[in-house]
Amino acid sequence: MKTLYRVYSGKVPKTIKPLVYQFGRTPDIYMTVSKNGFTVEVSRSVKKEGYRLLDDLLIRDAIRKAARIQLIRYGAISVSSIYAEINGKKTCLYDSTTKNQEALIYSLCGNSLYRKLSTFWEDDAIKRVLSVPKSRTDRRDAALDALLVAKAKEYETEKFIYLWMSMNGLYGYAAEIASKYMKSKREQKWINREYAQIKFFAMLNGYAYCFNNEQEAQVVRKLENLLGKIAESQIESLLEAVKTNEKGNVFVVEIITILKDSGIAEEAIHPYAVLLLYLSYKIRCKYFHAEKGVPLICFKNEHPLPVLRMLNVLLEDYIDNNLHKWFDEKLFNERINPCIIELASNCICDKSGRLSTCIVNGEEKA
Repeated sequence: MKTLYRVYSGKVPKTIKPLVYQFGRTPDIYMTVSKNGFTVEVSRSVKKEGYRLLDDLLIRDAIRKAARIQLIRYGAISVSSIYAEINGKKTCLYDSTTKNQEALIYSLCGNSLYRKLSTFWEDDAIKRVLSVPKSRTDRRDAALDALLVAKAKEYETEKFIYLWMSMNGLYGYAAEIASKYMKSKREQKWINREYAQIKFFAMLNGYAYCFNNEQEAQVVRKLENLLGKIAESQIESLLEAVKTNEKGNVFVVEIITILKDSGIAEEAIHPYAVLLLYLSYKIRCKYFHAEKGVPLICFKNEHPLPVLRMLNVLLEDYIDNNLHKWFDEKLFNERINPCIIELASNCICDKSGRLSTCIVNGEEKA
C-alpha cells in the first residue's frame, strides 16, 4: 500500500499547473512552484515520518529543484518554512522563525538575485531542470548555475568570473557533441582545444572571425584601451550597435579599424563575436589565470573595470537570451543540435592540426 506525501512551503496559487517528473525509480512526482512557495506530491511504498523526510534524497532533491526554479523564474528563493502531510497528517519540518534555528539550505546566490533573468523560462525548459538528478547534470546545468550566481553578484570582477564560466559551459557542451561527429581524429583533437571550441561556437552563431595570431597581443591591447574609454551611461546603446553591426556607429567603426589594421579582411570581421568571445576569453586568461594580478581594489573608472563592465553586459545579455533554448528538449533537438552536427561534420583540419576550412550550406566559414 502506497503512502501519499505532500511537502510544501508558503502559498502556491491553484492556477499554476504542476509539472511531473521522475527521481530514480520513483515516477509521477508532481511539483508546483510559485514566487512565494512550492508544493511536491508523490505516492511511495516507503513510509517516513516527520523530520526524517528532510534526510530523504527525493525530498532533498525536490527542495533543491524548487529553490532553483524560484531563482530562474522569480529571482529569489522563498523557503522560510516547510511542512509535510503524510496521508493527510500535517507536520512542521522546518521553521526559520524558531529560536536559534539554523538555515536549512545555503545558496551561492544568497536569497535573491541583483538582476532577474530577463527571459521567462517556459515549462518545456523547466522540465529538464526537474528531470535531471544531481548525479547526471552536464555542462548546460553548469552554465545555468554560473549564470544565476553571476546575477547575484554586484561587483564587475565577480560577475565576469561567473559569466565566463557560464559561457564556458555552453561552448564546452557544444564541443562535446561536435567531437562525436568530426570526420577524423585530427578534427577531434582540434575540437579538444579550448580556443578551437570558442571558434567553433562562434561559427555556430554565424561568425567566422578569429584573431590574427601574429598581432593578437596588440589587438587585445587596442580593444582594451577602446573599451576603457566607455562611460557606463553609453553601454546599453553600444550593446545594440555592436549586436546589429551598425556601421555608422563610431565605436563599431573603431573596432573594425583595429582589426583591419591587424590584417583581417573587413568582410570577415564581426565586432560582436570579437568582444563577446575572443576578447572575453583573453581577459579571462589575463586576469583569472594569474598572468596578471586580479583587480582586487580599483577606482570606479580605473582599468580594467570599464572593460569588464562592457564585457559583462555583452555576456549576460547573450547567455540570458539563449540559455533556455539549450534546456528546451524540442527546441534543442530541432534547431541547435542539427546545426552542431552539420558544422562538426564539415570541419576539416590540415596536417598541422589547424582548421583549414568549414563549408556549410555552400558557404566557407573558416
